[in-house]
Formats: sequence, C-alpha cells, structure tokens
Amino acid sequence: RHEITTRLTIDGLPERLPPEFETAVYGITQEALTNVVRHAQARQVEVTVRADGTHLVLVVPDDGVGMGSRGERPGGMGLIGIRERVRALGGSFTIGGSPGTQLRVDLPLP
Repeated sequence: RHEITTRLTIDGLPERLPPEFETAVYGITQEALTNVVRHAQARQVEVTVRADGTHLVLVVPDDGVGMGSRGERPGGMGLIGIRERVRALGGSFTIGGSPGTQLRVDLPLP
C-alpha cells in the first residue's frame, strides 16, 4: 500500500507470551511502522524481534530521511505512546540514526 519494502525476522521467541505483553509489543511495532510511513520517506524498513530467554529486543531500522533532517522535535504522540508502553513493561528504548532512523526496544521477558 505504501510501497515500502518490509522484512520481518523473528528469532528465539517462545510460542506464546502473556496476552498483555504481546499486545504491548504489537502496539509498539505498529506505531514504529506508522511513524515510518508518516515521516521517514523510506523505501525499506526491517522489523527484527529476538528473545534470549530473559529479554526481548525489537529493532526497527529504516532507510528514510532520519529524524534530524525534518526539522521536527522528537517526541510526538507516536513516540510518547511507545515510551509509555515500554515503561509499563519495565524496558528501555532508543531512537536515532542518520541517515535513516532506528528504533530499538529492550524488554525483560515476563
């Protein structure tokens, strides 16, 4: 629909996680991809989800224009929603990059 090539890689996840955890990770991923569509002017985006038994790491890099080049302040409603979901799960996240943008979320597994 948006002509953005997307690749998904999943590694080490258990078959199921608690529903509230799954829902939060889905929401974080959905918002990250929405931000790519709305702001990045990207042609490619990757979503990588890896778990090692104690932590889940979600990484979403794109090849877009990057955050600093749009003249916008980071921290719009989408990032606020991501921040709140990550905090509620006891995790951390970083966002940055140039060119492109990369979101990295690190969550302790329940």
